Amino acid sequence: MSKTYAIVIGILILLVVVVGSLAVMKANSNNSLVYPSGKQTEVQNQTPTETPAITDKKAVIDESITNGTKFENSIPLTITTPLDKTTVTKPSLLVSGKTTPKADVNINDVELVANSTGAFSTTITLDEGENTINVVGTDENGNTSEWQGTVTYEVTQ
Repeated sequence: MSKTYAIVIGILILLVVVVGSLAVMKANSNNSLVYPSGKQTEVQNQTPTETPAITDKKAVIDESITNGTKFENSIPLTITTPLDKTTVTKPSLLVSGKTTPKADVNINDVELVANSTGAFSTTITLDEGENTINVVGTDENGNTSEWQGTVTYEVTQ
């Protein structure tokens, strides 16, 4: 009987650990880096943070709350590459992401249209040193979202 009891206790402990881990993962899944734009309205009882956490290695722009401010009339805009504050050793940089299907996307001075799934990408040329990457998505109703990141191009010998 004691061996069976020990197995049951072990299974219960394992179950508690798994459920606890899932709860932690769910709680952390809302810590995306958010850069929405549009009409701003203050949100009560929201604690501003200095630097939002990046948990999934991409910047996510959505109709969300950041630094105590809620942005309305924004569209989803996820920047897949590049990551903000990246250093590269080649002057050519792929900028890609996802937004509202068929939305106009402006990446620095390059204008393009997202495809039917909302995906977009283009290659830009960097100057030596620090480069600012600006991405603006605009849907057919004029709703927009913006993302700005920095990529440093270091020339290697």
